[in-house]
Amino acid sequence: MPNPLSWRPPVNLPDAQIRIADVTERLSTHDSWRATLGGHLYLLAGTGTEPSSRTRITGYAGISETTTSGRPWASLTHWVRNAAALDIDTIALVTLRSQPNPDALRVIECAVIRDLNRTLYLLNRVSGAPTPSRALGDAADAYAAFGALLATVLRHHVLRGRANPLLTPASTLRETGIRVVLASDAALDTRMVIARIRALGGAVYSGESVGATVRRDLTQREAGHNAGQPRVLSTHLNGRCLYYPSHLPRQLAVTRYLDRASAHAA
Repeated sequence: MPNPLSWRPPVNLPDAQIRIADVTERLSTHDSWRATLGGHLYLLAGTGTEPSSRTRITGYAGISETTTSGRPWASLTHWVRNAAALDIDTIALVTLRSQPNPDALRVIECAVIRDLNRTLYLLNRVSGAPTPSRALGDAADAYAAFGALLATVLRHHVLRGRANPLLTPASTLRETGIRVVLASDAALDTRMVIARIRALGGAVYSGESVGATVRRDLTQREAGHNAGQPRVLSTHLNGRCLYYPSHLPRQLAVTRYLDRASAHAA
């Protein structure tokens, strides 16, 4: 029986090696599970299997290196067999040059997920690692930065330019809110974020404290609980919480917000 995985030459980094396989035949759940065991981290990439997502670039990232063999199996069982949400066409395995401790590996994994979530529909529901970040202390930021670097390399070598539009729903409302802010060239207030999420046509915030939930998702859960550079920053103006992309200077973001609010009022 031919091997369904066609391995490319490895990508060598100073602190890691990345091996990438193109999937030539549809993998069984067992074959998918076995393929993830050869490294510390893995990325499964492909498209969605639902009719509405067959053109959507979809992925799942996780930790292979674990004290038990159950974790990768449980993850793949949930998403590939039970949810049947991912048609895998590429597998990437990341092997670190030195053995990381579990907290460092978790911070690296979540940094990869957070960075890839900008343009990849990741099936991961968890993208934060507050407890490992606290345990690592000042060292956590360096591991998060390394995770962001890995995500850049994975995006280039695994996805090869494939990406979803930024203004599309993510797999969680929090990540959808992050995308809405990242797609803006000005600061947005809470009401604007909620309206733009609703305009995308996917899941929306509900309940009696929607505004508070959005603020928590885009401030505490984004910048307060995780190591590394936040994707979204926040500030306050006249009692309002404003959110803006981290690459945009605060003064410019707020000025554009005020200019557009004035134009709208006129």
